[in-house]
Amino acid sequence: MSHDYEAAFKRGHYYNELVGEYLAVHGITNTVPALEIAKDKADRARFTSNEKDVVLADGRVIEVKGVSPDFGWEPESYTVRDTIIVDTESGYHGKVVKPIAYVFVSQVSEAMLVLSTKTYPKWRVLVAGDKNRGLEAERFLIADTSLLRSMDDLLKHLAPAGEGV
Repeated sequence: MSHDYEAAFKRGHYYNELVGEYLAVHGITNTVPALEIAKDKADRARFTSNEKDVVLADGRVIEVKGVSPDFGWEPESYTVRDTIIVDTESGYHGKVVKPIAYVFVSQVSEAMLVLSTKTYPKWRVLVAGDKNRGLEAERFLIADTSLLRSMDDLLKHLAPAGEGV
């Protein structure tokens, strides 16, 4: 069975909008670019380098990942394992504009946790298969879940006096 990229793009865009709405409700001006579906492998590569999930008013970018574990709004609630997959190595390094943070949204609870990209030096590479996309091996960037922060920390960072994340 092949990976349904169109369904994955639509599902991912839903989480982008959820994060954008959350930020807007908390006074953070942002834009969630319209959903665009890649037509083929080359188009997906273009997306990898140029796609922006949530764009802040000053142009900074937040990457959004819908993830399967059930967790709450506090980092301590992420107990399924002690690491989290941040992105593929090629995906992160291929971005023209690096995100300032990754927001992980639970596909179960829709709670959100954040990982600052300032923690990148502490991330590690894990080589594993990607069953969803039918790949034998992919290089994933993983981070210890102790590096996760609450959305309150992100909001403090994005506020004019920015002190969080």
